[in-house]
Amino acid sequence: YPSLHTHVAIDTSLFGWVLPQTPMVFSTFRDPVDRLLSSFHYGIQFGGGPPGLVRKCKLPGVQDLDDWQSRVISAREIAALKDLTLYQQALREYLDYCKNAVDNAYVQFLDPKTKDVDVALTHLNKYVIVGMQTDLDESMERWTKVALWTCRYHPKAAMIGKALTDPANHDSHYRESTSLADGTGNELASPTIDELDLDLQQLIRTLTAGDQLIFQRAEELFEEQGNWFKLKQSGDNHTAESDVSSNK
Repeated sequence: YPSLHTHVAIDTSLFGWVLPQTPMVFSTFRDPVDRLLSSFHYGIQFGGGPPGLVRKCKLPGVQDLDDWQSRVISAREIAALKDLTLYQQALREYLDYCKNAVDNAYVQFLDPKTKDVDVALTHLNKYVIVGMQTDLDESMERWTKVALWTCRYHPKAAMIGKALTDPANHDSHYRESTSLADGTGNELASPTIDELDLDLQQLIRTLTAGDQLIFQRAEELFEEQGNWFKLKQSGDNHTAESDVSSNK
């Protein structure tokens, strides 16, 4: 089966032929409002959808993504001086042009066909090994362990294990623009939802209402799955100790 490691939604109609019958889905989650504002900063243009059917929005008032990010950086520089006018203007335009990309993005990812919160929650519970952007190290450690456990009988298990654990293969894909300063050292503001005009606050809360339910359950799953990992590790250690004792 192919390894899909990009922004595609969970399309269950692909299970059993393009993907395994019960695939493992690794995904990180963060506060939905923070995610929406981050998408605005970076100019995210794609929402959730089945492969081949993901729609791309046109960023308003610019020719390309570089122009958009330059516009947002300028607005954030001015916002750092306590003037949110240009920042909110750009945000309003983005939410108008690219609403489909940010409208309850987690729900779209988990149920791209009907975008039903209940279906999305079912898929989250059934298929997703949850990570948290607030704890990426722990998330990556869990995903590595899962991959090693499930691939232990694969004919290329040794190669897979090396690829997953060799530090030389690890790279950072963090966007440089996550910093609070641009390339010139100027401070970039990251206004919170409470600093925005009331109409924008209401719009953002509407566009993240379903995602808040998803995120709440994802946080619970992160804890529940963490307990399972601890029990699994404890069991593996006990088995290893028994094997050592029996070989003495």
